[in-house]
Amino acid sequence: MRSFAVVALLFGGFGCASVMVEEEPATAPGCEITRIVDGDTVDVDCGGGVDRVRLMGFDTPESFRAQCSSEAARALAAERYLTAEIARARVVDFSFQGRDRFDRRLAVMRLDGRDIADVMVSAGHARFYDGGRRQGWCG
Repeated sequence: MRSFAVVALLFGGFGCASVMVEEEPATAPGCEITRIVDGDTVDVDCGGGVDRVRLMGFDTPESFRAQCSSEAARALAAERYLTAEIARARVVDFSFQGRDRFDRRLAVMRLDGRDIADVMVSAGHARFYDGGRRQGWCG
């Protein structure tokens, strides 16, 4: 794996952040977070077009297919929390790990050296998750 620093202008008024990318071969010269999709998914442009990235190590409630109103509310809270954490971060690190069954890129994301999975779980917005069947958020 190669590692290099790039500067990314984060979309939506987040400001500038230094981004470190550990990438499979064929890396692009820069990455930009273009959209926060939900609490555990972001869109990223690394110079070759926008890729949907599923953040690894945690799971948040579903916003698009919420099974109950409390899941929908918790999903919105998780998305807002992730957005705020990214906005506060001075350095955003990605370590890409291939693709999932939906063809999303998989990545561990660190904000100022902190694994976002730990941050989201500690704040009560997520559960640790390492693949397999997900638990529901209702009931």
